[in-house]
Amino acid sequence: MCASCLDGPFLYNDPHGGLWTGSRLVHKNWYIVCLHCLTICTAKNGIDCGATATGLVATIQAKGLEYDRFPQVKLPRQECAHTIRSRMLHDLSEGITNSYNLWLKLRAQGVFFDQVPAEDALYILDTDPNAHYGTIVIERSLAMERERCSACRAVHNIALERNEEDHGGYLDQLPDGEEDQQEEDSDTDKSCPSGNGDPHLPNMVGEYPQALPRRLRKEHEEMKEARCRPSRKANAPKPSASLITLEQKRFEIIPRNRSHPFDEYYNGPSLEDTKMFWRMGGLESQPLDWFSKPTIRSSWELFRDWGYRLEPEFALMFACETPQKVLEHILPTPPVPPQEVEDEDDPDICVMGMDEMLEYAGIEGSKDSMNLFVKGHTFDGRTVHFDPTRDSRIPRRYTLSWDIDSIIATGSQLKLLGDVDIEVLPYVGRMPPIPKSNHTYIELLMPQSQDDIDSGGRSEWFSTSHSVSTIPHTHFGTIGWFKISIHFPRMKHKDPANKQNATLIPWEVQNLFLVKVLYPAILAGENPSTMPYKNYTLDEWRWKAYTNTKFSGSKKTIVVTGAQFDAIQLAMKTIIRDNPDELGMFASHYWIMEAKGIKQHTNCVIDADEMNPYEVLCAKVPYIDFEHLQKRENGQLMMDLGLGFHPEGRDDEPLVCLWDLNKVNASYQAEGMQQGTVHHTNTMSRFGGRQSEMSKPRASLVQICFRSTYGLYYEPLRRVRGGEISFCEDVDAYNTNGAFMKSCEDYMKMLNGARQKTYGARDETRGSGAAICSVLKNLPAIVSQHCCP
Repeated sequence: MCASCLDGPFLYNDPHGGLWTGSRLVHKNWYIVCLHCLTICTAKNGIDCGATATGLVATIQAKGLEYDRFPQVKLPRQECAHTIRSRMLHDLSEGITNSYNLWLKLRAQGVFFDQVPAEDALYILDTDPNAHYGTIVIERSLAMERERCSACRAVHNIALERNEEDHGGYLDQLPDGEEDQQEEDSDTDKSCPSGNGDPHLPNMVGEYPQALPRRLRKEHEEMKEARCRPSRKANAPKPSASLITLEQKRFEIIPRNRSHPFDEYYNGPSLEDTKMFWRMGGLESQPLDWFSKPTIRSSWELFRDWGYRLEPEFALMFACETPQKVLEHILPTPPVPPQEVEDEDDPDICVMGMDEMLEYAGIEGSKDSMNLFVKGHTFDGRTVHFDPTRDSRIPRRYTLSWDIDSIIATGSQLKLLGDVDIEVLPYVGRMPPIPKSNHTYIELLMPQSQDDIDSGGRSEWFSTSHSVSTIPHTHFGTIGWFKISIHFPRMKHKDPANKQNATLIPWEVQNLFLVKVLYPAILAGENPSTMPYKNYTLDEWRWKAYTNTKFSGSKKTIVVTGAQFDAIQLAMKTIIRDNPDELGMFASHYWIMEAKGIKQHTNCVIDADEMNPYEVLCAKVPYIDFEHLQKRENGQLMMDLGLGFHPEGRDDEPLVCLWDLNKVNASYQAEGMQQGTVHHTNTMSRFGGRQSEMSKPRASLVQICFRSTYGLYYEPLRRVRGGEISFCEDVDAYNTNGAFMKSCEDYMKMLNGARQKTYGARDETRGSGAAICSVLKNLPAIVSQHCCP
């Protein structure tokens, strides 16, 4: 202390509230701050006084002392000790990194330093200082303390109450009549039968809940679309003259084990906890009014157990095992209403086909040709109406093909018959393995409300549907054409800054999973002869994946047999179950096995090849039991059935197929598809492609979820899977810089190469394995009806 400390002034904490000044140096269980030298004295009282005092000193240094009307010194608004320690940890780590980078830059510029850092320090800073000093472990400990902190929860609840007062509940925002409609949609039977008459029900549930309570919908917006699928009435789309009539079916549940507790549902967090970091303005916390930077939440505070759980039917998208009338929903052809035709006699309009426009344009590159093709004007000023049907040709014949293009299998356990390459390093990439919706969904049980927890049990058994792309996940391995990813629904949350689903798992969380779960599970079933190839730490695996002195993110895998993979899955669940406090967020995981763009491997020509695409698939992929995957109790198997129409012109004339959108839209409407997305071919309003999902009530019975119709003329321009066609950045086009010119040259090269080539059309349908296999026998006749004679 300084010399003046003996006389004061001091600040010390009064248990009755407020800060008081005085000259006493000793006070039991009070912390004392000298306002001359800001030295802190404290007695040990079970409270993290060091962090609290540090935060107090920082606040006083930044803002000075504030007084009330008495005048007495006011107590500044303080954060909890663990939050202050998180700030200290981040600032210290950032300061060390910045200092090291500055030292490197100065040394590169020839600046001489009297003192040279130790070699050990340089090695640590050049590799991973956070891992060396245990920063991640400290950060996770603080995050767990944050989760248990009652003071933070109290502040959080006050903030939520204020926000609800300012903005109202969900029901207050509903349009007139919508509230009653939602009550009607959630109506259920008063009984609780299973879909197939089986009385096996969850023992801990008793009767299934009825309609979603109004209280839950009002207090928790996440519950507005929740429902209890097993207790809903038998349902089917309303009969319509333009749609195929379907039989009503109740959702079939999988028989339960009465003696087995269900996915630790009782022990999870509450619904209120899912809003822990929700703040107006998108900030991740409540920053101090004098602090310029918001508190950045650590990965451990965001990627933790938020209370979501799985039910046995979590992967099932459809109501029952047997699909209804699938064949009738493949390429339906209803009558198309007549379309208005442009009057060719209109003096202001000139109707032309492409051949006519090319002949009329004359010399390539002339001003008249530019006016014709760019402005759409003839020489005499008339507007050109382009009609590609004037260029239509009757092909000599069609080659009709079918194939299985994509496969997606979702389940809590995978049964594989071949060797699996398991990834032993974290996933590296800007986007997660499944970056966008693949039109497959899972069902998540919502957490209990706090009222139910306080009353000793739950009253709801409600679930919501989520695209698998919105669940945090990472890569796990590969087998043949298939990539395997592992998903962690307990960690599902939205980023508090941008309100988007956070699906890319941070490295430190992946590292914990690898070190604590995967590596021990792999070694549990190994014998001494394979240990030298697999018994390595995370740092050792990284070193083995190096291609130079810097970590390049190279992949590293190990091979396990199908039997070993079964043992690994069981061992992982056991390890997580035995350590719920540290590893509980990894529980409830499920697997997705996905193969994309395999059409060339399963392609068959209709009426020419003896086997159909499914038979070819089973023959070429012996390491997967597709019959096992089709069973309802084993998860959900989805397949893409691709139908190709490839014309052959007379005298080898090249042809390009165009889909007539009038007929395509009528077909989609008859199939019960939603609005979806229409992709026009160039500027043609009547021709192009379409893709959309089937309405969920109909998809639940037909077991078709998605359809895509497009022409193959875009193939020369696409560079990646998924149909993405990227040109250049808008700023490059605006500035007409080198990137823009290079992009134009590349596309011109591909378009010139597409001349004198034939391009057909394609239609893809995504449905369950049972639905796709049920139509293969009669599909050739259906496809043949859609071809010109």
